[in-house]
Amino acid sequence: MTIVAKSTIDRKTGDLYMQVLPQEFDSRQKAHDAMREEYFKELKKLGLEDNDAMDENCEESYEGGYIDFDEAEIFAFTDYAPDKLLPVALFAIYDRK
Repeated sequence: MTIVAKSTIDRKTGDLYMQVLPQEFDSRQKAHDAMREEYFKELKKLGLEDNDAMDENCEESYEGGYIDFDEAEIFAFTDYAPDKLLPVALFAIYDRK
């Protein structure tokens, strides 16, 4: 079975929140689909885009996120470290043995 884990950081305080999605998946593809759905919900909630967290020339880091098959990450500026672009959400797929 495969699970999807999600961690987020409160952009005001830096508090870390971790959770495992409540459903187990019988394939990595189904887990990826669930992770993708959660990733896009979080991007929408934060008002950010799926942009690889880079500008169109891949020269400069921007707020936003990326997704590949096993993980996704969202980067943004925060109130507690306003000068740094930090990961504020991470999603990952894990196989349970």
